[in-house]
Amino acid sequence: MIKVNLLKTKAKLPEAKKLGNGKMAAPKAEFKTEDLKTFGKFVGVLVLPALLFGYERYNLGELDKKVRIVEMKSNSMQQEINAKKQQVKIAEVHEKKVKKLEDRVAAIKEVSKSRLKKVKVLDSLQDLVPERVWFSKVDYKGNQLTLNGFAISDDDLNQLLAGLQAKPYFSSVILKKSKDATQNKTTVKDFEVVSTVGEID
Repeated sequence: MIKVNLLKTKAKLPEAKKLGNGKMAAPKAEFKTEDLKTFGKFVGVLVLPALLFGYERYNLGELDKKVRIVEMKSNSMQQEINAKKQQVKIAEVHEKKVKKLEDRVAAIKEVSKSRLKKVKVLDSLQDLVPERVWFSKVDYKGNQLTLNGFAISDDDLNQLLAGLQAKPYFSSVILKKSKDATQNKTTVKDFEVVSTVGEID
């Protein structure tokens, strides 16, 4: 708390002077330099805190405005981030669905390709089989073809082997078994042939 000695600030008023006609002349107020300085200090003590208070209050108001603006921008940016996160999640879900569909399509294509290849192999065998040769079993797994059957003679069996070897998609044609057998009281050749199957156009 600031105390100000107000007694020193009182200016000493001059006494009234008598005029020659018996009237009293009005006294002239006289202020000393020390009195003016004291009064100025007194005014400064009262006014300066008020100015500082007003200035600080104005600054606090401006700071509050800036804080609110920053908070609004932060909230807006957070909303955008949340929206983008949601979009990323949706995109990831769609990407997984697309990947599953692509895998299914690839599997279907592979199965279709494999079946088509088997169909072409079997169709090709029909053209290669001599008249006096027939199959009892045809096993086609992966790229391995196994033919079990009967031939009337060795020449018929050799004709089958030559036909297989002439095709570019049949490789490593091997006669694994050939022995005499009886079919309908007729002696025939019981055979087993294996071959690797390549790509077929």
